[in-house]
Amino acid sequence: MTHISFKILSFKIIAILISTMFGGVYISAKLVAQQADSTWYKIDEIRHIDPRLSSYNATGLRYVSVDNISDAKIYLNKGRGNFVNYYQSNDNLNAGAEVESYYRLNPTSVFYGKINYDYIEGHNMGGSYFMNPNDNPFDIMETVDSTRGTKKYEIYHLIGGVSVNIHPKISLGAKIDYNAGNVAKHKDLRCINYLTNLKMTLGLSYKIRPNIEAGANYYYNRRVESLQFSVEGNLDKTYQSLISYGNFIGKSEGFNRSANYTGEGRKTPMVNKYHGGSLQLFISLPHQLSFFNELTFKSRKGYYGTPSSVSIVLTEHDSDIIEYKGNITLKRKNQLHALTVALSNENLNNRENIFREETNEGSISSIKYYGKSDVLKKEEFRISAEYVGHINIEDFLPVWEIKAGADYYRRYQKASLYPFYRKQTINSYTACVAGKHNIRGRKKDLYTLGLMASYGSGGGDSHQDGLYATPTNSQKDTYKTSDKYLYQDYEYLTSKRIGTNIQFRYTKNIVSGVKNYIQGEYACVKAFDVHNVGGDFYNFFGLTLGCIF
Repeated sequence: MTHISFKILSFKIIAILISTMFGGVYISAKLVAQQADSTWYKIDEIRHIDPRLSSYNATGLRYVSVDNISDAKIYLNKGRGNFVNYYQSNDNLNAGAEVESYYRLNPTSVFYGKINYDYIEGHNMGGSYFMNPNDNPFDIMETVDSTRGTKKYEIYHLIGGVSVNIHPKISLGAKIDYNAGNVAKHKDLRCINYLTNLKMTLGLSYKIRPNIEAGANYYYNRRVESLQFSVEGNLDKTYQSLISYGNFIGKSEGFNRSANYTGEGRKTPMVNKYHGGSLQLFISLPHQLSFFNELTFKSRKGYYGTPSSVSIVLTEHDSDIIEYKGNITLKRKNQLHALTVALSNENLNNRENIFREETNEGSISSIKYYGKSDVLKKEEFRISAEYVGHINIEDFLPVWEIKAGADYYRRYQKASLYPFYRKQTINSYTACVAGKHNIRGRKKDLYTLGLMASYGSGGGDSHQDGLYATPTNSQKDTYKTSDKYLYQDYEYLTSKRIGTNIQFRYTKNIVSGVKNYIQGEYACVKAFDVHNVGGDFYNFFGLTLGCIF
């Protein structure tokens, strides 16, 4: 899809959303007037009531606690500050619109839908040509800051899900989650990123006993991010990119028509395919206590390049991913307490193909592969815990919302460009506490005050260089690094920092079942003892206008 067509579609989506929010409100009110006035709840809070709503298995949608609820909103966010990583912007703007809904068709069928549009403009961006280098097994990076420029993003997100009871004990569920978008860098060396990301799940669940339910689902994900490089300015200038296998070591490549990774004019896709599945077990215990478990396995395979006899697959990668989520929920007449623990582990290997372009007797060129070279071994582990409490619930509305959480992340990488290698170990952790207070007004309006405080730190080894063998002079010339980005990335992830978030939200009851709201938000992060990141402070401002019905 071209940039122009994205623009046209974006205006249409925003027009539809605004019409939904402000033109169709009273029609929607008539449809929901007969149900309990559950719209004091925000959709995110509804998901806290039952962990099955956030499961990979879409059969859990039928446990939504209200019959119908929708949230339509438009928002504007501004971020500014120099405490950012090497691929992020220190001055960015995000405008977007979103509609999200749960709808119970009948006692046995529930639908879920979401549509979202984001426009992001980030200034002074460089470092990586990918949207997010953490999504991929290697990176293509700018080598100098003079080529940093503005990037403009347009991202579309569509989700549809359904849960249906086909038997008193058996339910089926399916969900489709689709992302599409593009990113354009407006300074040489220019790059346009084209993203398509499709996720699908198909699951079933079975009630073993009235208080015990087991489920299983299949998971599929295909993510393709294609890169297209070009130059519009001085064509005589040389643009060098670092092909970073990991830990910011690799080889340098100049931009030209015949370049392998950054070839002029052609789209080169980074393809990631995931297949997997999950198992769920939900147990309802006495005294309104419940226990939910979900174990997930995913197998990931992918490549960078275009498979054919005349084009090159430059790298191939694979990994195994294991995830677990456990939740304990305690419900009382006017209270809800939930504790969730989640962990994930991924082991990834990336290999660069060894190839040569050959021409046969008929003058037909083809690509012949001679083997693979191991260039990256990466292990990522994350564990998190979160407590959520809703206190003094009345008419679906808690007077107090309390949250506390902690997160630990560990990354080990060994990148190789024979005979050189570089190891890195990073440990990073964060902890936060947050609270919200809902105050009812006299005229069916609501005031919500929120405050969050966080702390983060970390450690490890920024790098540990070594040799497999004594390098030759030619090998020394091939080996390239970006130590500036190495230290910036390490310091960003491990430096001591504190953060805060302040929210104010005013909700007005228009008619029964329909409420408009306005929300303002400010957040900031302050880091300590930083030397390689551009600064020690980052600000975020947000404004949201919405309607719940």
